[in-house]
Amino acid sequence: MEDAWAADAAALIAYLARVFDEPRLRALAQSALARADAAVAARQGLTRPFYRLIDPGARASADEVRGVVGLTGSVTAQALHCDRLPLAPDFWPALQRLASGGGYASTHAVLASVWLQENGCEVDARRLAVSRDEAVRKLVELLDGATAPTDLRAEALAMLNYAGQPALAGARHVAALLDVQRDDGGWALAVDRDASHPHTTALALWVLLEARHPQRTRAPMISRPVGN
Repeated sequence: MEDAWAADAAALIAYLARVFDEPRLRALAQSALARADAAVAARQGLTRPFYRLIDPGARASADEVRGVVGLTGSVTAQALHCDRLPLAPDFWPALQRLASGGGYASTHAVLASVWLQENGCEVDARRLAVSRDEAVRKLVELLDGATAPTDLRAEALAMLNYAGQPALAGARHVAALLDVQRDDGGWALAVDRDASHPHTTALALWVLLEARHPQRTRAPMISRPVGN
C-alpha cells in the first residue's frame, strides 16, 4: 500500500505526525510525503490551491482558488486560503449547502469550518456555527445508520473529533471500525473491497489515535512555513 499514497492521505498522515508523538507515525509521514510532491499531486488530479496541504509554502492565486470546480472544492479551497484571499460573497450560503448535503459534503463542511478558524480568518460567527452544527448533525445521523461505507464512516468520525465533538465519536463506533481492520493492518474503502486503501487507513488511524490520546494538544492541520 505504501506506493499508493495519494497527496490527501499523505497530508493527513503528516498532520497526525505533528499532533501525536508516535515515532512510527513520523516515519510513515516522511515516507508518504516523499511520494506526494507537487508533480505527483498534479498527476493525481489535485489542483494547485490544495498543494498547501503538502507544502506549507505553496501559494495559489485568487483566480486559481476561484477556478476550483464543484461546491466541495470551492468551499474548502477558499477556507484553505482565507488568510490571504477574501471569501467570495456567496461563501456562507455555499458552506450551508455543503453542511446540509450529508455524507462527504458534510464532512468537508466541517473541514472547511475548522480551517477558517485555524487560519484566523474574519468570519461570520453565527453562520459558521449554524453550518458546523448542521454538518455535525448530519454526521451523527450517518453513523447511526448502517449503510455508509468504511471510508465515509471513518471520515465522519475523524471530522467529529476535528470539530471538537469527540463524545459523538463514541466507543461503539471506534469498536466497529476496529472490527473491519484488515490482516495487513489497513482498512479498505468498504467491507466488500479486497485491498486496504491509504485514505481510509489514514482516517482510521486518526480516529484510533484520538480515542487513545483524548487529552492530546491540538494543532492546526494547515502548517506554516518555517519562519512564519
